Amino acid sequence: MTYRSSLSSCVLISGCSVLLCCSVYSQAPSAPSNPAATATAFNQINLSWTDNSVNEDGFKIERAPAPAGPWSQIAQVLSNTTSYRNTSLFSNTNYFYRLRAFNGSGNSGFSSVTNATTPVLCPVSLVAWGENRAGQATPPAGLSNVIAIAAGYYQSLAIKTNGTLVGWGDGSVSPPALTGVVAIACGQAQSMA
Repeated sequence: MTYRSSLSSCVLISGCSVLLCCSVYSQAPSAPSNPAATATAFNQINLSWTDNSVNEDGFKIERAPAPAGPWSQIAQVLSNTTSYRNTSLFSNTNYFYRLRAFNGSGNSGFSSVTNATTPVLCPVSLVAWGENRAGQATPPAGLSNVIAIAAGYYQSLAIKTNGTLVGWGDGSVSPPALTGVVAIACGQAQSMA
């Protein structure tokens, strides 16, 4: 096992029996390796990796919709952590992950990229029944991969796994640029996303 040298600075606060210490590492930590992603539910992927450093302050976890990015940091975990649960995901979606260790001297290089696909939540089409004066109980033909629905008096809405909105019935045409929808509601004559 190789240990990295560090410089420590400690201060005794006058009048208190508190000793504050700070370690300054002389080099950035080694990159984590062997990242693995496993879909464990329609909305959850569990990550694991090998911690290859002894001087990290923690790990930064990044996620992307494709292997080349764009990447966004989604979490930061403590040192010696080797797993993370990514929740609140869309079903039937492929997610890509990479991570790196960090400390006061900087970041390690990135791990290799790993990925997993969340399973389909509702592989069958939506079926509706009841009052249908405005077409609110007649879902569009071929509608599938629905993760949430809301029904109002005159209209119905559905969120698809890709975060888009589908509406049917009276006055329920969805705004064409609306994406990334996570919640919906329908009233008697209005809808919200």
